[in-house]
Amino acid sequence: MRERIVIPFLLLLSLCSCRPAGTISCYEEIPGECWHEYEEIALEVEIPDSGFYQAMVCIRYTCDYEWSGLWCVLSTRSRMAVELRDTLGIKMLLPDGRRLGEGKELKTIGQPLRKNPVLLPEGRMVFRLRPAMDMRRLPGIKNVGVCLVPVENTKLNVKNTD
Repeated sequence: MRERIVIPFLLLLSLCSCRPAGTISCYEEIPGECWHEYEEIALEVEIPDSGFYQAMVCIRYTCDYEWSGLWCVLSTRSRMAVELRDTLGIKMLLPDGRRLGEGKELKTIGQPLRKNPVLLPEGRMVFRLRPAMDMRRLPGIKNVGVCLVPVENTKLNVKNTD
């Protein structure tokens, strides 16, 4: 029982400790490790400062994932005039069958958005992710998330007004 709590905590701690200062990451666990066709994941992120960020969609998956890639759609909701929207093709398997990503049984892989860096306003932002594949079920997807790394010297006077 203790291992079930300690191991994920250490994994999250090690992932956070290797990132640049100011990195924002948010993950949502997929119930039953199976992402369904119409299941949209909403990730609420608090952006501390307006500015440019390198944005990435992150996937944690197991060997139960059967396909060589994953297509998903990212969209945002905030008080920005223009919302982000991107369709990402995440390559997860090499032609020789080796899985891509960090880790052994649980692989973590990130895919940058096509338009990077992106301008994000200070305040609450919701990132929405949904699969864009022909399969109704995608077993083996454990977590879906976003990672934002601030680009230095890009602080702007763009504030969220609530």
